[in-house]
Amino acid sequence: MKKNNRSTPINPITLVFLLLSLLFWMTACALVDDIQPTAQSAPSAQMEPASPIEPEPASVQDTTGQPQNGLSTIGPWLLLSTESGLWAMNEDGSHLTQLTEEVIFAPAELNAAISQNNSYVAYITANDRATLQGLILKIISLPEGKLEHTIPLTVSENEPQPEHEMCDPKYEAARAITIGNSIAWSPDGTQLAFIGSLQGSSADVYLYSLSDESITRLSEETTQTYDLHWAPGGKNLIYFSATCFGTGAGFNMDAVWALRPNEKSVTELYKTDEQSWGESFIGWGYGESESFYVATISGCPYKNLRMVDIESKMVAPIHTECFDDVTTGPTGMLAVITSSDFSDQPGLYIYGEHLAMDKYIPEPNGRSLQFDTCHILYSVAGNQGPEIHSFNICQAGDYYGKGDFPVFFAGGERWVWNEGGSFHLSGNNINAPVVLSKTPAFYPFAITTGNQQDGFHDRLFFSSNDNLYMAVAPDYQPIPLVNNLRLLSPPVLVWR
Repeated sequence: MKKNNRSTPINPITLVFLLLSLLFWMTACALVDDIQPTAQSAPSAQMEPASPIEPEPASVQDTTGQPQNGLSTIGPWLLLSTESGLWAMNEDGSHLTQLTEEVIFAPAELNAAISQNNSYVAYITANDRATLQGLILKIISLPEGKLEHTIPLTVSENEPQPEHEMCDPKYEAARAITIGNSIAWSPDGTQLAFIGSLQGSSADVYLYSLSDESITRLSEETTQTYDLHWAPGGKNLIYFSATCFGTGAGFNMDAVWALRPNEKSVTELYKTDEQSWGESFIGWGYGESESFYVATISGCPYKNLRMVDIESKMVAPIHTECFDDVTTGPTGMLAVITSSDFSDQPGLYIYGEHLAMDKYIPEPNGRSLQFDTCHILYSVAGNQGPEIHSFNICQAGDYYGKGDFPVFFAGGERWVWNEGGSFHLSGNNINAPVVLSKTPAFYPFAITTGNQQDGFHDRLFFSSNDNLYMAVAPDYQPIPLVNNLRLLSPPVLVWR
């Protein structure tokens, strides 16, 4: 494991924190037998620890009991989607609180559920996940977890039935509500666009206003609308449509649309190619005009990457051949990885903001991509398992490792990853990686709080063996927060 960059020395830990930590671990160690730092840990002085903190971790709890309430009134909060519903805690790991008992059916990524500039969370549940009956949109507010609004997404005559034929409109409309981003908050957090089947047998776009709680229908296509994305500028929504979502071999695609909610106007941007099994939204472009990147799924993971300008409806090709993965970076940067399975010239392709290829790195065995603040990370199928390589876009140093993609703390001087069935921590001036868990960690989430004057403090949250843990700088000793709590997606830090 190697990553070269500079590290900033920070104050040593206080005696008070050591005594409190020792007292805590005398009672907690017996509860955690699978999480132990190993003898590979570097001494604390060599790790150049962050400033000492005295977190107030929640007591070890079991989810069968009632968790303690007491979330901060101003935030930020860490929001968790679990098999037992939505949970939240303060950023220091204290006051873990169950907000709902319902499992989130959609959206798949918790980030899409959270409004900007306020603390509302929107999510979709179902009475029957198998038949897609009883789909309901709910909006709660933080930190109380108060239910603000409930919107049934189908009406009785449009409810899908357990016995249905292929491409039955009622069932396809219900499926559309669960595919991709079926909700999208406006950039100012005052309006929520969502997909529902409230009028007719098709899934359409509706708009909910927080100010007056009104609901307005915005689209009226006869096909099924799915996958909403609200442009950063706030003027446009884009979405896709299909006549049927099939049984796994691809969608019967129709078109891609742009909608202006304030004007209630809809524009067809382009008809999809007959070869398209699905259109995949990649991300928003960079610049004054509102544009987005999209790729086609057809016979390979992706192909025909292009940029679509909403105003002019012009489509600019970027990478036409098949490729394995794509990710976006700052100022409209794009990275594409393609293997020898799909290309005669496999490797990492990097396109700048003007869509010209800025860099090509040959690599026959590239598989997937992930963007970090200073790295375009790409996985390579090695002889002894996955390897992670990087292309540096700033001055944070190179990265090379094995196993899963790493998760970096702010500043890039510490990172964690899974390798060989264990969960590891490393960083600048750490002689040997520290094993935080002897079992894999799921959805590790690193946050850095503080300021330049008082110092910055790292906290790491992760799930292992369906238990939730927190590790705090400088020693990163895992602290058990709650047992029997399985995460369904990465946690999200919510700001008021």
